[in-house]
Amino acid sequence: MEEKETNIYEIKKAQIKESLCLISYELLSDPIRGDIIKHKGVHYVHIDLEEAFKRLNVFLAHIDEAYKVFSTNKTTITELENKEQTEKYTVVGFSITGKEESRSVILTGVKEVEYGYIKFDTPKIMLEGGNYLYLEEISERINDAINEVIAYLGGKKAPEPVQSSIDFDEMDLDVFK
Repeated sequence: MEEKETNIYEIKKAQIKESLCLISYELLSDPIRGDIIKHKGVHYVHIDLEEAFKRLNVFLAHIDEAYKVFSTNKTTITELENKEQTEKYTVVGFSITGKEESRSVILTGVKEVEYGYIKFDTPKIMLEGGNYLYLEEISERINDAINEVIAYLGGKKAPEPVQSSIDFDEMDLDVFK
């Protein structure tokens, strides 16, 4: 996402933890330009934000060399997403570093292994003029994730669960047993 001078902040980090979103953003307006604000969301993330993060899983797997045979050719992202290996990877956050032409992304995620999960960060991937094989695709999907994070900051959240009734007939309500 290209930041314009009219924007009042720029997303620097976002993480989904326990269905809530943790966000760091830099203020772009004077007199507090450059200040970093950390926002801990208290509302559950909307499914669109979860999906935007999920669409990054394929890059985490690719950078971890999960596809071996497919890691150096131009197999489409859609084909890689459908590979079984992709299911073992989950992006839980990202960080944006640098400005304009030196802007880079670091993905944070987990890989499912036999005995649990391994958490790791990818190396920095330049989003402008870098040599990453899927540069256009990752840039587009990072921008989508950033836009969903901005929407979350603007109030887009998961609907509150509604409980329509309680069935007391099935409950043992005698607490003095």
